[in-house]
Amino acid sequence: MNRMTISLGILAGLILSFAYLLPLAGTDFASLPTDKQVGDGLGYGIMLISASGAVIAMALSYRMNKQLTFGQLVKTGLLTAVVTTAVFYIVNIVFYEFIEPDFLNNYLNHVIQRKAATITDEVKKAEYLSNSQKDSGLYTNSYLYAAIMSATVFMICLMPVAICGYVLFRLGKRKNLVK
Repeated sequence: MNRMTISLGILAGLILSFAYLLPLAGTDFASLPTDKQVGDGLGYGIMLISASGAVIAMALSYRMNKQLTFGQLVKTGLLTAVVTTAVFYIVNIVFYEFIEPDFLNNYLNHVIQRKAATITDEVKKAEYLSNSQKDSGLYTNSYLYAAIMSATVFMICLMPVAICGYVLFRLGKRKNLVK
């Protein structure tokens, strides 16, 4: 079961990574959604879809074993979520360091310029631009940025894991398959 769980985690991580990063490769940033909610919705939707690897692993574990505990179901889902998150982190590092090394700088500049364009007061705009440049180190560190994104992926993977674990546990109780 662990081999299948790890395989599904790797597959889910690769699907998530490529669905998230491929549209960004070589972008001019003008083509990105201007509405933050659209971009966030797309990103979180991709994360939830890829978290289905954990749900599939839990369901297959449930079908393959005669007696399961809630803990075993959740452990299977957590292992898949951890593997998915690790693969996502590694692919992000490869993307930010080797494929598109200037991506984070370009993206940060794009976000700063978009926000600055909405500020009408020139003094406040100059202050914003000055402060943004001082704080840019946090956002351009590829390892930190990938870690933050991976933590988000892991937290989002936990939702379907918890729901699926509970549903399978209740279903198994009815059929006397769980302890």
